[in-house]
This record gives sequence, structure tokens and C-alpha cells, in this order.
Amino acid sequence: MVDLLEEYKIDFDEIMESVECNYGKDYVVEFNTIVYEVFYKIATDFIASNEDLFEENSDEFQIFTNYMDSHLRFDSDVVQNKFESLK
Repeated sequence: MVDLLEEYKIDFDEIMESVECNYGKDYVVEFNTIVYEVFYKIATDFIASNEDLFEENSDEFQIFTNYMDSHLRFDSDVVQNKFESLK
């Protein structure tokens, strides 16, 4: 998780603010929720910085989270290949 935050230059406080905004102040934060929010931020930042790629391709994506294996996958193979090439 720390590697993702550093690699994509994501502020952890921003993620926690998003969790609070989406789930409420009284929500007991689970690790998977944080992972989901990080992947969501990565996906939306990628979409915003590659707008031309999405003129002809879907901007839909799936996020899978659990403690052992979590991943982000774009529905379009073209988009997924571009996303993977940036890693």
C-alpha cells in the first residue's frame, strides 16, 4: 500500500478525507476500503491525464480488493495496455 501511495504520489490524508466523505465520520475504516479508495484515485487520475485515449475507448474500470490480492482493471484492453505500460 505504501508503495502505491509513493509510486502515484498520493497523499494518504486525501484518501482518508475521501473515505470520510463517502462513508461518514462514524464509519469504522477497514483496510480494504482504503485500498479501494487508493485504486479509485489512481484510475480517475489516469483517466484525467489521458483524456484523448478515452475518446474511442471505454473509461469503465473494475476494482477488486481483499487483504491478499487487490487490483485495478480497465474494461478496454487498449486502455489496460496503456495503463500497464506506465508502471
